[in-house]
This record gives sequence, C-alpha cells and structure tokens, in this order.
Amino acid sequence: MLKDLDGRVAVVTGAASGIGLALATRFVSDGASVMMADVEGAALVAAEHQLRDRGATVVSMVVDVADAEAVEALALRAYDRFGAVHVLCNNAGVGGGGQQSELTVADWNWVLGVNLHGVVHGITSFLPRMLASGEPGHIVN
Repeated sequence: MLKDLDGRVAVVTGAASGIGLALATRFVSDGASVMMADVEGAALVAAEHQLRDRGATVVSMVVDVADAEAVEALALRAYDRFGAVHVLCNNAGVGGGGQQSELTVADWNWVLGVNLHGVVHGITSFLPRMLASGEPGHIVN
C-alpha cells in the first residue's frame, strides 16, 4: 500500500483545471513529481507554470485520452522522464452538454471516448508497467 508520496510520481489526466488541478496540486504538496495531461493546451501550460512557480517538479503533455496512442505516448513520456509511476488518476471527463433528446451520436461517442475509453486507455498503458515495477501504487478512475 502506498502511504507516502514523497519522491513518488503521479500522472493526472484532466489536470488543467478543476479536480485534476486540485489533485496535481495536492500531489506536489505531498512531495510527488507530477505528469499533467489535458486536451486544453493553454490551460495546461498555465497550470504547469502555476505549480512550477511553487517549486514543484511537473511536466505537462497535451493528450486526448480518447486516443489510445496518445495515452500510450503519455505513459512512455512519463516513464522516460521519471522512471516510474506510482499513482495514476484517470480523472479526465466530460459531460454531454445539453438535453439528452438533443444529443447526437457524435456527442455520445465523445462522452464515451473520454469517460470510458479514456479510463481503459489509461489502465492498459500504465497498469502493466506499474505491476512490472514491483513498487506500490494506485490507480484512481
């Protein structure tokens, strides 16, 4: 069980704002390095600078979690940069934005792509590496 985050590495999707930014902020406060991912590039860079200005070790990467190859690239970059990942927060999520009667199939595919497949992509890209490390870790979906 992972009880101490000091010197550990966390990856947070949807990290540019809201719960994702709060998670990243807490992780760095607890001594972790953080790999921040989000589809919103400008907001992500601003969030990264906000944490770096506090002395945090953070790296950001624009990632659409609905894209399996993009999430795999995130895993490769996180392991290349930090050598390990101890916490993965599959936090990225979206809402349909409107009345259900007005949503299109494309709207539903977008929601499922981010909210369901984003989690699947995170697990398939990170879990095997986390298990192979033999180190304690957690995944939060």
